[in-house]
Amino acid sequence: MSKIFSLGVMTGTSCDGADLALLRIDRSRETLAHTATQSFPAPLRQRLRAAQAGRLNIPLTAALSRDYSAWLALVCRRMLAHKRVPATDVIIAIHGQTVWHAPERGISVQLLDPSIVAFQTGCTVTAAFRQPDLARGGQG
Repeated sequence: MSKIFSLGVMTGTSCDGADLALLRIDRSRETLAHTATQSFPAPLRQRLRAAQAGRLNIPLTAALSRDYSAWLALVCRRMLAHKRVPATDVIIAIHGQTVWHAPERGISVQLLDPSIVAFQTGCTVTAAFRQPDLARGGQG
């Protein structure tokens, strides 16, 4: 394969939406192909904020993780379709939505089911970036 694409997706604790950056990577060069910001739908934003505040039980949090992941998959599919990039040429890197972060205790919880994103986009997905740093005593 002479080129691949990397789609980075980041959401923050403000729960305003997702920032996306699509990079084209040729053998020796990276090019920023496209960027976008997509606001969370209001009901999803409200549920994410409730999770951050600790107001959701485990079943509701699990359903939120599923719905958040499906929404991210939709946003990624739209960007890739807009840029006419085949899913087989893409690696998606997603941080997940932080709902609890206590690095001093070696704990950080992000909502994300990377399998949902992979299945619904047809792309390879990588995730869980904080945990290795936390395991080494870092801030995640």
